[in-house]
Amino acid sequence: MKALFDYSEGDIAKRFSRSREWVRDRLSLALSLAPQVEEYVGNRLLTSTHAIRLCVLSKDDQTQVADVIVEKEKAGAKISTRVTEGVVHAIQKADTAELKQQILEKPWEAYAHTFKDPKQLEQALLTIGPQDDFIEKTREIKTQEQAKELFDDALDKKAEPITNDRCPGCGKTLRIDWVKREVSWA
Repeated sequence: MKALFDYSEGDIAKRFSRSREWVRDRLSLALSLAPQVEEYVGNRLLTSTHAIRLCVLSKDDQTQVADVIVEKEKAGAKISTRVTEGVVHAIQKADTAELKQQILEKPWEAYAHTFKDPKQLEQALLTIGPQDDFIEKTREIKTQEQAKELFDDALDKKAEPITNDRCPGCGKTLRIDWVKREVSWA
């Protein structure tokens, strides 16, 4: 397959001692990134690995997600490519502008600590709404006593140390281990 200027990806990879995947990723960046995202990458506010994840989105969505990443990183958060991948997939599956906006406003880094896999993160971003957002409760905690009280309240409400709930969106089972404080998808 010929790429730019009648050189194939293999020709370019060989000439620059890079893998074909590396060349393909860089070509996709050059051909499909929104101008604002290109500027972020050029100014080193956004890494090329983040940009590679973003290039599957529309240019408007790329810019919105990149703006949030840059804003969060300037505020001191570290947004990994795993988190970016989960957010990108959630944005792709969001069927309304309102849902996309809700995803952009959520505390991705807090969700990422609970949902380690990008697919789990994607499902959490899509299904956990503002009305039942467990992250909001954790923001209110200022002391160790408040944390213990919140945890004890949760245990009092749960007869079992492990709860299995079915996700209304995807049908998968969400397993919550209240003792170990772990959440996983089954």
